[in-house]
Amino acid sequence: MAKHLLLAIVALLVAATVSAQDKPAEKKEAPKVILASPLVVSPSVAAKITLRGLKLDTASEVAITGIDSPPKIELQKREKSAPPNGLNANEVGDSLVEIAFTLPEGFAAADLQLSVTNPDGSSPPYALAVRPAGKLQAETEPNEAFRKCGKLAIGQTIIGSIHQQRDVDVFEIDAQAGQTLVAETFAARRGSAIDPLLVLYDQNGQILVQSDDQPEHRDALLRYKPSAAGKVYLALLDAHDRGSGGHPYLLELRAE
Repeated sequence: MAKHLLLAIVALLVAATVSAQDKPAEKKEAPKVILASPLVVSPSVAAKITLRGLKLDTASEVAITGIDSPPKIELQKREKSAPPNGLNANEVGDSLVEIAFTLPEGFAAADLQLSVTNPDGSSPPYALAVRPAGKLQAETEPNEAFRKCGKLAIGQTIIGSIHQQRDVDVFEIDAQAGQTLVAETFAARRGSAIDPLLVLYDQNGQILVQSDDQPEHRDALLRYKPSAAGKVYLALLDAHDRGSGGHPYLLELRAE
């Protein structure tokens, strides 16, 4: 009897060992950065950035990759964070980290690569835009109509957001005859939930040109060469009339 009991116990131990060996190892997922707010930093200016994404609440470090002697990044907060209204975790993530750092004055690259590390690995690099502070201009509300609009000059970049559904941001531009205006958004390709639409109007409210998606991404790129000098009005909105805290954008104006 004792012999049979001993054999049964051994059989159970063997079966448990085989079952444990057959059980697939738990899959570990590295963090992922989807979106930064704001989308841009400037050299020699103290920056405080919120990164949204997946698995960021367990972050142990955020680092700048791909450059020599990167500045130290202070990790100030990490937590679970529900997506803004109307969005889901796949669009803007379910967690965030807040970081602070200052780029050196001579930093000249157009982008900065950020990577988040947690116990399961490191995220793919996220490209954060870098622009001189003197060329940045924060969007100010109200700016939803010709009579209530912001101003945008060649060489400037607007830091803005489509805050709510059916929000429209309008900017007045002083156009010069024969000078091609180029307006470009940097948003969707930086993880923003916005699908930008740019529409350029004359002073009478007639549409001159508009731009939606590009072949390689959803960001808009608009070109217009006026035949005469005068004011034109550039409107930026979400093509699906959505808006939230997950809809930031950069809007750059240059001349060709």
